[in-house]
Amino acid sequence: MKKFVTTCLILSLVGLILYSLFVPGGTVLLVISLLSLSTFYFYFGIVYFNNIPLKLIFKKEAYTEISTNRIVGSIILGISISTLIMGILFKILLWKGYSVMFYTGTVLFFKVLIAFIIVYFTNKSVYSKKILLKMRFLAIINVLLFIIPDLFFFEIRYRDYPNYVSAYKNAKLNSKSPYLWKIEEEEYQKIIKKNNEQK
Repeated sequence: MKKFVTTCLILSLVGLILYSLFVPGGTVLLVISLLSLSTFYFYFGIVYFNNIPLKLIFKKEAYTEISTNRIVGSIILGISISTLIMGILFKILLWKGYSVMFYTGTVLFFKVLIAFIIVYFTNKSVYSKKILLKMRFLAIINVLLFIIPDLFFFEIRYRDYPNYVSAYKNAKLNSKSPYLWKIEEEEYQKIIKKNNEQK
């Protein structure tokens, strides 16, 4: 399972780079890799964080030596990471509702993170330490994405199309204006037309 997580992370990074460089297929790769990772943590978080072998995930005896607190904690952790990853995906691609999704995932993730920190310093739990080590990379990524502007990746992707960037920003600032969104769409169609001509 560790290989699956690592593979998804690498593919998502490649997808992000391709997306930012406006390379065809970059968006699809980014979506599939992050969606796969989010789904994995949501459904298999309890398995991954408790080091349960894949062949034993449906066997009752695999969970008998795991405390109720660990089971509940790993389930909540998996859900929080899953939500955060979806929030990251929404923010990068500027999908509708990205702010709500990203901040909800961030708050939930850091609440769980703080809970594990408290447990670790209270009981010196080896399990909590392992969890915190696994979460540190995602925590760093989350903080960085929290700091950078919402349009950071958007502006990189469309760096060669300043008219479209300007039109999009104006439309976002006046989101109820059909006229500005029409201009934004016209500028976007120009990009599509230009790219089709270059093929």
